[in-house]
Amino acid sequence: MVADLPEPSTGVVVPDTGGVRSTSALGRAVVGDALRGVDPVGARAVESATVWRRDYVVHFRRLVEAGLLSREAAVVIARDGLASLHRHMRFATRDGELALAEAFALDPAGDPLATATVMGAGTPQRQLVLPYRGERLEGADLNRQLDRWVAAGVVEPSCAEAVRLVADNPQWLDLSDRRVVVLGAGAEMGPLTALLRWGAEVVAVAPPARTWTGARVSTSCSTCAASPTGSPACPGRSCLATTCTPTARRTFG
Repeated sequence: MVADLPEPSTGVVVPDTGGVRSTSALGRAVVGDALRGVDPVGARAVESATVWRRDYVVHFRRLVEAGLLSREAAVVIARDGLASLHRHMRFATRDGELALAEAFALDPAGDPLATATVMGAGTPQRQLVLPYRGERLEGADLNRQLDRWVAAGVVEPSCAEAVRLVADNPQWLDLSDRRVVVLGAGAEMGPLTALLRWGAEVVAVAPPARTWTGARVSTSCSTCAASPTGSPACPGRSCLATTCTPTARRTFG
């Protein structure tokens, strides 16, 4: 019995580099292009990096430092980096690949985008809670951890002060009057869960619910979105792709 071969990827894809879709090669190219206009020496260092997965932190730090030189430098880095990303990324169809600019002229294909509403039934979180190594830090525990991080040089004192300021003003976490659009809502490091816990109406754009990412968004919306009456029973009210609102809304493609 021969297993079915997976369908090739379609849509926006990382460029093929020597038969491999390498995010490392893409990252190196984009960071180098972003730096070149303000720090050509740094750009050459990026181009010569041989183990990007290990070395990228150094080059991203240089990218940030170069952007701090002036407003103009920051704008050049952002503009050139974005242009490079658009130039390198590709749009794959079943018939081949195109540049992103060419893809906008194509007729839409595949499943149409759709929206759905997910009603939540959770309880709003009104205290700042920081997940860390399997624990949920708040109050005195959070303050002690902030002290340890400052002492170890992990964060600047101003960072710890900012976190404490939010913790001392829990009313700031009431986002029941806010609507936030979250692209890539299923991302592990995304803000979806926190926004929902704090009561925001979230228009969450994500892949279809049948995918792992889409299912994760759906679960977050249903456990955190506002109650059916629209009162902020839980922070999120809507998800878009499917949607989380007092109607939670979420949009899946």
